[in-house]
Amino acid sequence: TRADDLIRDPELIPLMAKARILRVSVGIDTLDPETSKAVNKTIPPETYLKAFREMRKHGIFSVGSYVVGLPGESPEARARTVEQVLKVEPDSVQFLPYLPLPGLPRTEKHKGFESLQEDIKAAALFRRDFYMNPGVQQRLMKIAQGDDISAQLAAGTIMKIKRQEQVDG
Repeated sequence: TRADDLIRDPELIPLMAKARILRVSVGIDTLDPETSKAVNKTIPPETYLKAFREMRKHGIFSVGSYVVGLPGESPEARARTVEQVLKVEPDSVQFLPYLPLPGLPRTEKHKGFESLQEDIKAAALFRRDFYMNPGVQQRLMKIAQGDDISAQLAAGTIMKIKRQEQVDG
């Protein structure tokens, strides 16, 4: 879903919780202002923060989906990716490498319809850095203390983090 749609009506998230919606994925795509303009995704970071906090307040586990390597993404924007995502506070995140499907914009680096290896590697590093952040770990631990599905989702995420730490050594 879109963050701006979630907060447009203040009754929506409480109604979603009442309807037992337990997990919501929100397309962030990018939080960098210049990249946002280039891909016409101009939702301000404050909107994401408000949506994620409101979902957490109502027991809905949030997942932010961020795209790495969008056309127009500068090296400086890429370097700020994890810092920017941390500021909007999703419970969980997916960093996805840009996939230039037919009809979507391409950079000069794209030869076919596959993600670039540099974007795939960056997405994996961003995921690791996000979950290794002490604030994220504290938030997940707090959510995991509950007795609802959000607690189970947070506990499962913590287990995935620990398994990944073991793999990374």
